[in-house]
Amino acid sequence: MKTSLFIIISAILLIKIITRVETGSQQVDQLTGVQLYTKYCLTCHQADGNGVRGMFPPLAGNAKITGPSTDIIRIVLFGLEGPITVNERDYNQPMPPQGYLNDNQIADILCYVRSNWGNMAQPVTADEVAKARKLGKLTN
Repeated sequence: MKTSLFIIISAILLIKIITRVETGSQQVDQLTGVQLYTKYCLTCHQADGNGVRGMFPPLAGNAKITGPSTDIIRIVLFGLEGPITVNERDYNQPMPPQGYLNDNQIADILCYVRSNWGNMAQPVTADEVAKARKLGKLTN
């Protein structure tokens, strides 16, 4: 019985260690990222990151997600309007701005999105989000 309890506790601690990603002095908890994604993003972009065909673009395999972090940070902060093409499919639903989320929340969500569903991109830090927020919405 004691051995089983030890194995269970060890497994829980190991899972907790594995789910943490270290980014410089900031630690981003992947569990927090998935929780925030579930609360704020899942309805449109779905649990598997594939979105809803013709309505909401996929995050899985999306070059904007794995490209420069400033692009996706700005989209989350300030929203996106107008037609876009993702993975050879057209979308034209506006994404509302999520600027009500704090810098850490946005960083956690983007770290989760940029490291799941086959995406392999550098983590996003709260400092990067704060810098983009301070610059404000750019106009074309």
